[in-house]
Amino acid sequence: MFAYRPLGVLLRRSPVQQSARLPRRGIEEFYEAPGKDNEHPQTGRPWRTDELRLKSFSDLHKLWFVLLKERNVLMTQREEARIDRDKAKFPVPYRLKKVKLSMSRIKVVLSEREIVVKKARAQVRVLYEQKLALARAAAAAEDVAEEGAADAAEVPVAADATTSTEEGGQVRKEEL
Repeated sequence: MFAYRPLGVLLRRSPVQQSARLPRRGIEEFYEAPGKDNEHPQTGRPWRTDELRLKSFSDLHKLWFVLLKERNVLMTQREEARIDRDKAKFPVPYRLKKVKLSMSRIKVVLSEREIVVKKARAQVRVLYEQKLALARAAAAAEDVAEEGAADAAEVPVAADATTSTEEGGQVRKEEL
């Protein structure tokens, strides 16, 4: 079923396999992986804003850090070329422009989302305040109705129904 393979064979890998599997750490991340001589890596176009609007926040976050690492690699190459005065070390300056353009578009998308969230929060706050004001008005109306009912219950009614009117400082009672 399964062929037996010694551990040494399983652990032996070519340098290409090792570089593909093991992430580079530290200062190595600021340099491009070695490739064939005089071969520039294939690059695509910068991300469009409408494409980025479709991405989730976590996808944008991951993309931002991929672009940040790429920008750092390219800026390291540009600085090395400047120090050595060798333009051949940084032959593709358009890649840096694409990365920066994509990063600025991510910022635009995130700022648009922030504006929408702020507007939605403001609308929710207004609706909440309106609902709260209506509830307070209803509670005040209930209190007034309860006080009126309580006052009516407290006034005693006389056995004989009479009303009094003042005429020239004298009180006169009239029968109903």
